[in-house]
Amino acid sequence: MSEESCRQPETSPDAAQSNTTILSGDRNEQLKQLLELKWKHAHPRACSSVLLDYRSQDSLDLLPQRGFECELGPESESEPEQDLESESEPEQDLESEPELEPELTFLEKTWQVLHILLCKQLADLDPKRNALVPTRVCKFNIAFFNLDIESAVIHGPPLKELPSCDWSKTVASSVNIVSLKVIKSDVGYPISVFGIVLARDAVDYKCVYLFKRGRDDPQLINSSEDELTLTGPRRAFIARDSMFFEINLKIKGASGIAEGDFSKGVVEHNLNCYGGRAMARCLTSWRSTVELVCIPVRHPVEATLEVKILEGPHGVPFRGKVIAWTDDFEENPMTLFEYDDDSSEEVAGGQGLVRDDGSLALARNLIAVPINRDDGEMVLNVCFVGNHDENEGIVVALQYPCEEEFCTYGSYVLQLKVAWKAILTRPMSREVHNRLFSLPQPQLTVNSWMWELVFQGSRGSFGENIIYDTY
Repeated sequence: MSEESCRQPETSPDAAQSNTTILSGDRNEQLKQLLELKWKHAHPRACSSVLLDYRSQDSLDLLPQRGFECELGPESESEPEQDLESESEPEQDLESEPELEPELTFLEKTWQVLHILLCKQLADLDPKRNALVPTRVCKFNIAFFNLDIESAVIHGPPLKELPSCDWSKTVASSVNIVSLKVIKSDVGYPISVFGIVLARDAVDYKCVYLFKRGRDDPQLINSSEDELTLTGPRRAFIARDSMFFEINLKIKGASGIAEGDFSKGVVEHNLNCYGGRAMARCLTSWRSTVELVCIPVRHPVEATLEVKILEGPHGVPFRGKVIAWTDDFEENPMTLFEYDDDSSEEVAGGQGLVRDDGSLALARNLIAVPINRDDGEMVLNVCFVGNHDENEGIVVALQYPCEEEFCTYGSYVLQLKVAWKAILTRPMSREVHNRLFSLPQPQLTVNSWMWELVFQGSRGSFGENIIYDTY
C-alpha cells in the first residue's frame, strides 16, 4: 500500500455532508474486501460520496473492540469498572486523563464517522416542525447494522416444564401494547392508512412488527377513536431500560387528499420513567398526531391465545369483538379481534372469517401476563362482546395452570386454549453491547475526523482490508 504524507486540505467543512448508500453482496467473498470507503472530491467545495459494503455477521470481527472487554476474554472483564473508578477519583490529575479522541484507533474513528453519516441520511425534514428529525433508531452505532432485519428470537420453554431452579432466570419486566390511534389528522377523516410500525427491544434491537400494511391493503380510519389493527408482537418484549418504536405511516390518495407521508419518527420508551402506570406517548409529525399506549408488566410470562368455534353458524363472519386484559390493567383492554357488523370493511382478524380448522383469525394472540406478587397467580381475562354494546359480554378468566376453557357466546360454543411460556433473561449480545457503547461523543463530529480519514495518504487500510481509497 502506497503512503503519502499527511496534508491539510483547503476544503471547507461543508464537504463533510455526505450521501451514504448501503450495498449488500455475496456472503462468500473474501473478508479483505469487507469494508470499502471511497471518498471523492471534485473540487474544494464538492460533497463526498461514501460507499459502504458489508457481507455477513463475520463483519463483526472487524468492528472496533476498544473498551468492549466482554468480547475480549474473561481476564479483562473487570477493566471497565477500573476505568470508571479512576475517572471518578477527585485527586486524579485532570491533565493526565486520556482524551477520548486520541485513544481511538483509525478503524474506530471510521466506524463512528459512518454512524454519523448514516444518521444524517436517516434524518428527514418534518414540514410540521420545520426541522430534521430521525426516522430510524440512532441511539446505538448503526454502522453496518441492517435496520430491516426481523428479530428471530423465540421465548420458552413451556412454563410447566420450567425447573424450579430456573425461575430466577425469568425476566423482571415486559410491555404490552394496548393501542395505536391517529388522534389527530390534518386532512380529516376518513383516511386510508398503510405503512409500518415496529418495535425494538434490548434482546437484539431488530424489528418486531406491530403494524405492517402495503399500499394495496390500507386500513380505513373513520375517526380519532378508531384503533389501527395491530398484528404483533409475535414474541414478548424484554424491557430492561429503553425500547424504541419506529413509525412510518402513509395515507392513500383520495379526493382532496394528497398521497404521501402521514406520520414518521421514533418514539423512545423508558420503563423506569413511568413506574407501574399505563403510558401514552404521542408522535406529532407530518400531517398527524399518533398515540401509542402501552402498559408495563412486572415478572411476566408469555400467554398465547387460541379461540375455536365448536358449535355455531358456519361459512359466515364471526361478528363482534374479542378483548383481553390482565388483573392489573382492567381499564386498558387489548383488542385481539373485531369485525364491524354494519360494514364490509375489515377491522381486525382477517375479514372476520373463521379458518378451516374452526379457529378465529385473531389479529394478534400474544399477551404478557404478570405474576401476582401476593399469591403468585397468573390470570388472563378474555371477553367476547358485541360491537355496539361493550358493557355486556361474556368474560372468561384463564388462570395458570389452566390451559383450556369453554364458553357460550350467542349461538356459538367456543373453546379457549392458552399456552403459557416462560420469558427467560438473555444476556446482551456482543454486537449490541459494542454498538451501545460506541456512540460518538457530542464533541466528535464528521468535521473533526473527516479530513484525517480522507487525507491520510491516498489509501487507508486495516490489515488487508481497505477502509478507504481516494482518487
